[in-house]
Amino acid sequence: MKKYRIAFLFALCSSTVSAQQTPYQLWGAVRDAFTRESIRDVHLTLMTPDSVEIVKDVSVGSTPGSPNFTVTDIPGSGTYILRCEKEGYTTIDTPVKLKYSRLRQTRVFLDKDILMTKEMTRKLKEVEVKATLVKMVMKGDTMVYNAAAFQLAQGSMLDELVRQLPGVRLENGQITVNGRFVSSLMLNGEDFFKGNPKIALDNLPAYMVDKVKVYERQNDRDRALGIKKMGEEPLVMDVNLKKQYSIGWIANADAGYGTDDRYGARFFGLRFSPQTRLSLYGNFNNINDMRTSDTYGNWNGGSVPEGTTDRQSGGMDLLVKDKEGQYKLTGTLTAYHQKEEKDMQRLSTTFFSNGDIYNRTSNSFRNRQWYINPYIDLQLTPKKGLFFRINPYARYQNNQGNALTRSADFTENIYEHYKGEALDSLFAPNASEVYTRILVNRLMNSQESKAYQFSTGSSIELSTKGVTGNDRFTIRGNYNYNKNRNRDLQRYDASYWNHGSHTGNQRTAQYGENHYKNAYYDLLGEYSLELANKNMVWRITPGYMIDYAYQNTSRPFYTLDANGMWEYDVDQLSSMKDGLTQYIDLQNSFYSTRRTWAHNAFVNLQYSILENNNEKLWLYVRFPMRMATEKLDYQRERTDTLLRRHLNFFEPDLKLKYYPKAENRDIFFILNYRLTHSAPDLSYNINYRDDATPLVVRLTNPGLKNAHNHNLYTSYNWGDWKKQRFFYTALYYNLRLNALAQSLTYDRMTGIRTYRPENVNGNWNIGGTFSTTTALDKEKLFTLVTYTNWGYNHSVDFLNLDDAEHSIRNTVNNTTLGESLNCEFRKNGYFAGLRGNFNWSRAKGANIRTIESYNYSYGITGKAPLPWNLEVSADLMMYSRRGYESNLLNTDELVCNMHLSKSVLRGNLVFMIDGFDLFKQLSNVRYNVNAQGQTETYYNVMPRYFMFHVMYKLNREPKKKN
Repeated sequence: MKKYRIAFLFALCSSTVSAQQTPYQLWGAVRDAFTRESIRDVHLTLMTPDSVEIVKDVSVGSTPGSPNFTVTDIPGSGTYILRCEKEGYTTIDTPVKLKYSRLRQTRVFLDKDILMTKEMTRKLKEVEVKATLVKMVMKGDTMVYNAAAFQLAQGSMLDELVRQLPGVRLENGQITVNGRFVSSLMLNGEDFFKGNPKIALDNLPAYMVDKVKVYERQNDRDRALGIKKMGEEPLVMDVNLKKQYSIGWIANADAGYGTDDRYGARFFGLRFSPQTRLSLYGNFNNINDMRTSDTYGNWNGGSVPEGTTDRQSGGMDLLVKDKEGQYKLTGTLTAYHQKEEKDMQRLSTTFFSNGDIYNRTSNSFRNRQWYINPYIDLQLTPKKGLFFRINPYARYQNNQGNALTRSADFTENIYEHYKGEALDSLFAPNASEVYTRILVNRLMNSQESKAYQFSTGSSIELSTKGVTGNDRFTIRGNYNYNKNRNRDLQRYDASYWNHGSHTGNQRTAQYGENHYKNAYYDLLGEYSLELANKNMVWRITPGYMIDYAYQNTSRPFYTLDANGMWEYDVDQLSSMKDGLTQYIDLQNSFYSTRRTWAHNAFVNLQYSILENNNEKLWLYVRFPMRMATEKLDYQRERTDTLLRRHLNFFEPDLKLKYYPKAENRDIFFILNYRLTHSAPDLSYNINYRDDATPLVVRLTNPGLKNAHNHNLYTSYNWGDWKKQRFFYTALYYNLRLNALAQSLTYDRMTGIRTYRPENVNGNWNIGGTFSTTTALDKEKLFTLVTYTNWGYNHSVDFLNLDDAEHSIRNTVNNTTLGESLNCEFRKNGYFAGLRGNFNWSRAKGANIRTIESYNYSYGITGKAPLPWNLEVSADLMMYSRRGYESNLLNTDELVCNMHLSKSVLRGNLVFMIDGFDLFKQLSNVRYNVNAQGQTETYYNVMPRYFMFHVMYKLNREPKKKN
């Protein structure tokens, strides 16, 4: 026993000696004494009290956050002086006392941030210097775009600036930078209309912007607790305003009126101070929100809005915080009202081995919608190492709509002279024999619907620093409640044909209500433990979460007498539900209550290798285990059953990020892998038949298995900001096992489609992207931007014809290739660009003929200043399509837009004329192909218009104190 005590004392002494010999690390933050914002590129020197330098040439990191500097290799405990120096600021010396600790950590965090004050400077006589502006630079991990280097038309909003940034793509309000999704758009380092970047993109004037920064932002909790950033964080885009717009009042208004009663008006107001921000905006127009092409001049493929929208929207955003960072309150309120008109023509082909089925569908949709969404986020840091957050929200939405749909199935493909010719003929008094001889069925459906949705919820979080260093303990809870009520009335008129002979009619009206309520709760606790030395960091986070979900659904469904109740509307039917009892369709009505309890245990492991205090390698591995119990109480017709099942899912997640040279943050490699599982809906275990929709029957399948998805993604980024050359390439692969598919059976006699869920294996896809941005000359006046994407999709599904005994496994291989080229010239306010785009798709399978389609476009764009403060910008693009099933979609469309402006009053008042689609050629076509068939869809778009509008800018800075 004595020898064990001696060995224990020897080990304890050895560990104590080792700890004493381990160098110390000093962590902290340097901030502006007035704004309390982080100051970057501050030079730090650690000295003894008699001014002997111990550690020097330390620089404050460029990534925003707290702490933002680390002083390493401090030889031991004692009293030191930390000197902070930066041009434009007064040098400050801060005493630091390092005490020896027997705990495992030798990291010391400053109790208070170091505050530096700006030096008083005298403004010198301005000297005009003409030089080529650098578009972007890299500062550590931050990509900084200079807004002044991009030529924009007067009156442009933030979205026009973002579209021009190298490596940035803006599509449908979503921003990606070098292939990575931007999770949040910020204003001067703070969230702006949180969760809705489109508000800032559409309403923040581009002339106010100084810099646009892109970086990985640490979450507010870790920043407040002073935990050092580790590994990959969400990517954000931080819009920094010019100095004159960063304090005081700013406002601008724009109003215009054009041909065909087109109108547009907007206003934006912003009040800034170092600790507060108030933003107000309003946007009223009937010219749609997205009126321009995407980054590479593409209108087709999803950039053109579907239909026309008359929309009135507005909102406010409030930020209040204190200098010491002890509290921060943000609140947003957004609301809108809109009327939407959408007309659609769809051509589809369903693949069968013994003869395809061709469908034509037209839909005219009208909808009115109201929406309001208040949101509050309160963060408290009452003392160092403690963080509290609560963010309640509410949302209300109301919809009223009506639609008219016409459709027909054919046994042969048809030729039309104009879109909708076949349907116009079939629903006329005397239908053409050209169409009826190959007609299977025709269906007309008029629909009325009213719906509302209310949801509310909140999350509450309390976090505190752990025993030492970067340790953290968090407890968090969430609550969400949602209530929906939908009322729907549909009137059907169907007729059936066989080889040119009319075989029967079906005329009915159906009324249904769908009441849906759900609630969700969860509670999470986790502890993050860090072990670190000079060259390595381990962060281990075990945690546990319990959640509960409740869902109640009620769908009474009524089949009405076509003669007696055909003319009743939704409100009348809703008010007389007691009188509808005799019409209830028990087979298609159901009531269900679903409850789910789940236990989630997980361990997150993070590992970093450091080199000169920069992260060279980061590895993240997550091991989550979900154990869930589902209970379903279900009633339909004669079925009244209670089902229960248990699910156990293990879904590991791996991420790796590697910098070949730790000091060069422009070059890095990323590898991600994730395994996910999904269970089929529990109601599929109940045997029932749903034929509520005419010509469509839906069945269930109790024998379904869980699906498994493997996702692999890798990318490589390279950059040389001095030469303005950047590129990235990415590769992805997805494998789906036991994928849930809807097996289709088609009855050629009636045209009824019967769907039954099935598991199918063999679905996978692979693809990649390559993008490069490079300056072509020394002065960097010419820039070439390319974006290449390719994909291969192996799609497997089941088809069945005329109730054959066994479904046919159908496989389609779809290959896609896309290329975008953009060559630009910019100098002294002049801009010219050449654009070209090419997209190719090829589908091939055993039971289908090979299908190839092409979309390509090419054209020019430009902007030029003119005498008398005039400015003109325009674009001219030719859009072409080939290989489509419908001859009416293989077209060439020459699209031209123009913008002319004149500014007066030092640019504060701007008169503008816009011309949209001058040749009236623009269209919106979508194409899709899979193992069951192909579809070509055409939507109406905003018609040609001219608009004259006026924009006024107001900027009021606070009076300077003497």
